[in-house]
Amino acid sequence: MNSNITVPKPQSRIAELDLLRAFAIIAVIAIHSTSFATIEMTASSPVAYFLYIAANIGMNFAVPVFLFLSSLVLFKRYGNMPFTGQTFISFYRKRATQIIIPYTVCSAIYYIAVEVTRAGWDLQASLLPDFLEKLATGTAYAHFYYIFIIIQFYALFPFVLRLLQAFPRLVSWGIPFGIAVQAAFYIAGQFVDIPNAASWFLSYFGYYMLGVFVGIKYDEIRSAIVSLRGGLVQRFGLALLWGGWLASGLAYIVLWYKFRINTITPQTWTFYFAGSIYAYLSALTLTYGALILETRWTHTRVVRFLKKLSPYAFGIYLLHPLLLAAYRELRPLHAEPYLYHIWYIVGFLLALFGTWAIVAFAQRYIPLAWIVLGSNEVKQAR
Repeated sequence: MNSNITVPKPQSRIAELDLLRAFAIIAVIAIHSTSFATIEMTASSPVAYFLYIAANIGMNFAVPVFLFLSSLVLFKRYGNMPFTGQTFISFYRKRATQIIIPYTVCSAIYYIAVEVTRAGWDLQASLLPDFLEKLATGTAYAHFYYIFIIIQFYALFPFVLRLLQAFPRLVSWGIPFGIAVQAAFYIAGQFVDIPNAASWFLSYFGYYMLGVFVGIKYDEIRSAIVSLRGGLVQRFGLALLWGGWLASGLAYIVLWYKFRINTITPQTWTFYFAGSIYAYLSALTLTYGALILETRWTHTRVVRFLKKLSPYAFGIYLLHPLLLAAYRELRPLHAEPYLYHIWYIVGFLLALFGTWAIVAFAQRYIPLAWIVLGSNEVKQAR
């Protein structure tokens, strides 16, 4: 058995992955705070509308990167350890308290909030089966599909780990296998109706397996990146990575922009494959960028800011739609175009910093805040 997988060694918090998590949560906030703008601001100037599309569509790497990061962290931490019965119990106990309980409670809160908005406080017992169905499919509110997918990947984790520990040569085949499974699931969905397809882990299996590979090989990959000497081959490789990422992102944004202004009507598979290429390259490029920031600019204000934000990402993810929903009730009517632009910018800042402040305060001063907002990762990191 490959010693790189089975020899236990202690794992510590990886600073550059905190930066990657911060990138992803900022992208999530950007997507949700500009979602209405992509529909309501079509009459604004072409440049302004393109920027809204860029801020929304260009950040669509968020969930794939979060899923990639989650599997990376799991396999970086546990890939070198024997997964015993005690480890199994400890692993799922932590996930129950850190993920499943907050997911269940927040799903109930959002579900009730939506029903109250629609029909007032006259809630009927007949709503319970509907809620349970939505809870079991990650559809109680729009952003919960991601957490539901994470739970599925946690259920899958010990089986994948055992398989790769028993057959370490399969690690190198994980990425093409994951991409093939994800593509096959998408293609199958074009011929067969798959309810809530975006809520099932197979829709994101390629990102998961990419994280598995990088997590198991992380020390080797990190050492190789840090030791790069800037030779011609290395520079060409980095130019290819960054250039490919920027080009794929721009192509994806332009595709959506032209579609939204009714210039073109592409086939649905065009969006899927363009978005997938951009997401895969985003996971790799942003991981590299986070590592470079950590190793070369770790003491800068930007890096310190991102590190402070990162531990609260899960709580921010859970809570920010509530603040955005409340803020949207204050939308100005018949205002000048520039006021709408300001309103959307303020919404982004409120969703990010307002939610961050609430989560930080609650996790520090309210003993049972973890039930709603997840665990305090700041305390865990100490």
